[in-house]
Amino acid sequence: MDSLDRRRKMKILYVTHRFPPDLGGIEKVAFNQANEMVKRGHEVCVITTTSNADLIGESWENGVRVIRCKAFSPNEAYFFSPVLGKTVSEISENFDILHAHNYHAFPAFHGFRNRNDRPFVLSCHYHRGSHKLFRNLLHFFYRKIAKKMVEGSDLVSCVSSSEMKMLELDFTPRRIMINYNGIEVKPPERRISESNRICYVGRLERYKNIDLVINTLTELQDISLDIVGTGADRDRLVKLVERKDLGQRVSFHGHVSEERKSEIISSSKCLVTLSEFESFGITLLESAMLSVPIIASRIPPFVEISEKIGGRITLVEPNNSDEVVRALVNNFRNKEIVKFDSLEEFTWERHVDRLERSYKELL
Repeated sequence: MDSLDRRRKMKILYVTHRFPPDLGGIEKVAFNQANEMVKRGHEVCVITTTSNADLIGESWENGVRVIRCKAFSPNEAYFFSPVLGKTVSEISENFDILHAHNYHAFPAFHGFRNRNDRPFVLSCHYHRGSHKLFRNLLHFFYRKIAKKMVEGSDLVSCVSSSEMKMLELDFTPRRIMINYNGIEVKPPERRISESNRICYVGRLERYKNIDLVINTLTELQDISLDIVGTGADRDRLVKLVERKDLGQRVSFHGHVSEERKSEIISSSKCLVTLSEFESFGITLLESAMLSVPIIASRIPPFVEISEKIGGRITLVEPNNSDEVVRALVNNFRNKEIVKFDSLEEFTWERHVDRLERSYKELL
């Protein structure tokens, strides 16, 4: 790429189902992409939805123009918003490239339909199925509609090779790339935690199997659990803790700052995440950067991360409580300092380097 191409400043339109202050992994990815592109001198606009009526409208945040629209999103799903589609249609011609996030929500589809022939990049964050039968039935029909979006995109960006393989089971994208997500934590000095606490970090959803982590505490009497995050499954989990009489050993922290999250992870003996399906695993990398051991479900993206960074990631079948308990016991017995490899590949700077290069190739 010559010096003229490197200097070229682009106008980038991001479309995503939600954006901070709303919380979630995809929200974090879109936020970091938008902010890093602005730092590099590009003009960035984000069109998104929100359930907070006070946020609806247009604002400027860290140099990013953010337009938030009202959406129909029962149980924090679907995010159907004709207003968003109309807004994309009205302004997309003013941009060089349109990048939409989240195959599983309608804003990406609205973005594709209203792109006005702009080059279209799609980050699917594809996990193929759902933990709910009704959503799986809807997805069967939605897949037929969304096929045109996936296969009509100028570029499909996957966050792991396992996501790419899942996607290619159902679609034939014309062009595809792998772009690992980044992490933000600053690594501390390596140490061995003497804590009797474990932690979970992420959204509180049924498919994350946080209840299985809670249930292990009935067999491991000396362990306490910190739960960081919010989501639709919170009330059910709180009731489970009350029913098991674990109120003194389980703490629900809700949303916390990045600094506080790092404090909770780094003071834990290990991080436990037993999700049934994901397209990536940012919390695994955050834990690895903090030199904290990990117990994770044996699903393709977690296996892929384990193979890339080594260290002490114990992969388990989440529905096998005995296996999870054994993994926890072994982690508490192990006194070796944890060392992970190749973490430099998983930074937002590297992530946006790859993304910026792909945009310019499309243009």
